[in-house]
Amino acid sequence: MNISKSKFKNIFAYLLITIILLHFLKNLTSAYTILLSLLILLSTLSILFSKYHNINFTTTTFSYSLFLASLLYIVILTLINFFKFELNITHFIIANSKMWVTPLIPFFLYGLISSKEKITYIVNIYILFIFVAALSIFLQNILGYPFDFFSPPYNKMRMGHENMLDGYASLTGNVTTYGASFYSAIILIFFNKLNYPFLKALSIALIIGAAILTMSKTGLLMAIITAILIFILSIKYMKFKFLFYLFIIALIGAITFNDYFISAFITMFVNTFGIEIANVNISSTTQWQAFIPRVTDRIFGVFFINSIINYSFIEIFFGIGMFGAGGLLGFNAGTSHNTFFDLYLMGGFIPLFIFLYLFICTQLDLYKIYKKNKDQLTLAFFFNNLLLFVVLNVFNGAIFHPAISTSFWISIAYLMFYNKNEN
Repeated sequence: MNISKSKFKNIFAYLLITIILLHFLKNLTSAYTILLSLLILLSTLSILFSKYHNINFTTTTFSYSLFLASLLYIVILTLINFFKFELNITHFIIANSKMWVTPLIPFFLYGLISSKEKITYIVNIYILFIFVAALSIFLQNILGYPFDFFSPPYNKMRMGHENMLDGYASLTGNVTTYGASFYSAIILIFFNKLNYPFLKALSIALIIGAAILTMSKTGLLMAIITAILIFILSIKYMKFKFLFYLFIIALIGAITFNDYFISAFITMFVNTFGIEIANVNISSTTQWQAFIPRVTDRIFGVFFINSIINYSFIEIFFGIGMFGAGGLLGFNAGTSHNTFFDLYLMGGFIPLFIFLYLFICTQLDLYKIYKKNKDQLTLAFFFNNLLLFVVLNVFNGAIFHPAISTSFWISIAYLMFYNKNEN
């Protein structure tokens, strides 16, 4: 069977996005890094030796190009501080790979995918990834800890002495990453063109249920926000059959996994509000902080201020390089618990303002396309990006994390294709 060059490149794109999402494998085998590097090299060569791609420079593509340039600025800052932070070439290469992989997703998709319709395959890969991650959380709660190749779970001491559950990690990475990423798959499933209300309801119920079982505070917050949004959208678009199935499945699930969900809710309540009930104690392994200050400290930079006390004025103003991402890129660094402050510490105002510009341009373009053509996928991306913006305020380096930011980067690639086809 002959495979055309375009189909071959499409396969490259599917494999590349799959390997990027399965980044937890880097902790399991060094072959992961070799495979990812090989795919990136082959994909780059395939793009370079293909016919010239006519890129239409809209505000989104222009701001995306500026953001990539700002990452180069961060690389230069890192080299300037090479010896001060006792960097070695191995750490430098690894940090670069972590910083560049997800922001380059639009570049690779635009160069490899033959049309914007093929983006739906990439979207489906992401949905499947989050769905399997949800199943892995359920399985670990039922079977114990059979998946020791995941990141370590939050044990019962972390979650509260008398709690019956561990907080398990999944395919997305450590325990906290699932709660910061699952909502994207839910919105994409809801707006999927396929009219299978029962399967949509079942998938969404499982994904939200897994977010609750992680006992991540971000997971609980995003589960509540997402559930409310799905309810409102179901009413707006008159998806009453879907809403009925979702209610019934959620009720059956709550009854079937009664002990698990009650324990998870109690644990999150105790560790969020500091009120000890049902023999569950506040975690003794982490410093407890009330819910409102925990959120406001992240948004208004209290953690950020505490992390920059040892830096000079010039470093604070212009950035320090890849050392400032709260440890996400492999360095021991102070954490701000806020992606925006991470960007600022990495490169000062330049990458921060450019990313905000990129985000605003992306949202405006998505909104314009939806208003013009009622394209449901652009609406799904629009809502996902809004929810991501919430997460960016409480999570370190989210735009560089594959599970969390992939939907955002795919939305940029989709706009690049859409604008090319429309002009």
